[in-house]
Amino acid sequence: MIDIVHLRMKKATHKVEHYIREFEDEYEYCLIKDYEMLFNDFKSQSIQVSDCFVTLLELRNKTILVSVLFPKAFDVDEIVEWIDTHTISYNDQDNRGYFVKKAGSIVEAVKFKGRPIVLATRGSKKIYYDIHPLIEITNCYVQYSQIVNTVNAKSIEIE
Repeated sequence: MIDIVHLRMKKATHKVEHYIREFEDEYEYCLIKDYEMLFNDFKSQSIQVSDCFVTLLELRNKTILVSVLFPKAFDVDEIVEWIDTHTISYNDQDNRGYFVKKAGSIVEAVKFKGRPIVLATRGSKKIYYDIHPLIEITNCYVQYSQIVNTVNAKSIEIE
């Protein structure tokens, strides 16, 4: 008998290897590996969506999604399972409108600085949605400066 859950976890584990970093208070799943080394001048924003935080890098001419932060309440196995079952979309749009791809259903959606951030379950659909009813959360956030030394992060080994 084949254990489908075990196979999916094994597949997900290989997909995220070398992309999860551990900090003192959180784990970071990097969508762009070593993103902080790729750009000279940026400002980062961490926006809460459900139980995690989406990290956006504000560059001179655009903003990009670079990682997802998980509090230490999550363990690595839970993060791997989350990655296998969820997807995040930031401001993805085409001529038909805003969408989240490879999705099953939208779990939560908000606007930050007028742009949508969407958490969805993984699936096979490209789901289009209207951003007008989404709650704008920009004014709810308190700005503060923090320097994060990524040299202090530990790479997580996934077995």
